[in-house]
Amino acid sequence: MLLLALVVFGVTAWFVGLRPGGYAGAVSLAALVMAQVVPGTALAVYGVHVLYIGGLVWMGPKVSRLFQGNKPEPKGPAAQVGKWLKRGRAFGEALWKTRR
Repeated sequence: MLLLALVVFGVTAWFVGLRPGGYAGAVSLAALVMAQVVPGTALAVYGVHVLYIGGLVWMGPKVSRLFQGNKPEPKGPAAQVGKWLKRGRAFGEALWKTRR
């Protein structure tokens, strides 16, 4: 029972992150304890666990990209001015360091 919850934690943490992995492991452990107490639910709980782990392993790279949160590059004149200011600042700092 604990081993399956640890596997769920490990697979989720590998593909999504530690915090969601911890949440998934805790929910998994609670579901497995419930499956031991409530009669007739063990097969369904184990089946859901197998489907979850299999689906996450199969779709893992796609799920990882969804949770990365890539921010799009800003576009437009304000973004271009921001790039120019960063370049100018870096150039000024480089000049200041060489003069010392």
